[in-house]
Amino acid sequence: MLKLILFITLLYWSTFSFAFQNWNGRIFQVNMQKEIFFDELLTHLNEEKIIIFGEQHNTTAIQLAESLIIKNVVISQHNQGKFLAAWEFLNYTEQKNISYAFNQFIADKITAEEFLIQTQGTAQNISYIPIFKTLKLFQGDLIGVNISREAKAPVLEGGIDAIDPKYIPPNFALGSVNYFQRFKDVMKDHVPSDRIENYFAAQCLTDDIMAHTLQQNINPPLIFLITGNFHTDYYDGIVNRIRVRQSVNPIIIRFIDASDFDSKELNELLPQLLHDEKYGDIADYVYFVNEPNSLHNN
Repeated sequence: MLKLILFITLLYWSTFSFAFQNWNGRIFQVNMQKEIFFDELLTHLNEEKIIIFGEQHNTTAIQLAESLIIKNVVISQHNQGKFLAAWEFLNYTEQKNISYAFNQFIADKITAEEFLIQTQGTAQNISYIPIFKTLKLFQGDLIGVNISREAKAPVLEGGIDAIDPKYIPPNFALGSVNYFQRFKDVMKDHVPSDRIENYFAAQCLTDDIMAHTLQQNINPPLIFLITGNFHTDYYDGIVNRIRVRQSVNPIIIRFIDASDFDSKELNELLPQLLHDEKYGDIADYVYFVNEPNSLHNN
């Protein structure tokens, strides 16, 4: 019976996928196993307070899609001037400088590129400029939720006890067994085996610092968090820590760049991209950008 159910599920996804030629802008509601239109997504998000973007960093089409969602959700919820975006690339320890520079940008005294230089020392993250412009247009705030790599560096060498205690959020906890297993699977060829636990501790510290910072900024009725997808996949990482700290269920939108696949590969992998037999659903919604890469067929 189980095999029959799995076969029908795979057949459903495969048939549904091949019925469409374009992937850019396709959205799947994962738990319902169905594709939805953008307007339906907005309806589903209309009363949500915390929306998390699990992204591939510096992917222009993804940041444009994030900007589009922010714009339309703010309009739909009538929250102009009453929302904020939190960005993993900015540090909460530097919020004074961030706020000053962002206010300069809003007042047209500096450009978005200059804002990046003032807050990050470089303008390389230009794909995020559409998000800044959307925040400016709809009077949203921008906050940092991370700490610097330099501050976290001691954890990589000596574990969580090696970092300055001021950076450890109250009631800090490491991630789940499944989270650690996925982390090992991804990092095993990049990190010495005797330090994998330290690197995982740094990962979990980032999750909890972001969650704790959001907990301290709960006044706005609408919050968007922009972070790397490993921090959000399968409701581990920061998603779990937000649930613990705020007793709320944030909505997760996972972005996937279709150009990382060819058409045949993407259609075949679609069920696995949305749901893993061991770890479950990857997110509430999966949003595809770009088109499959024909070069992968060569």
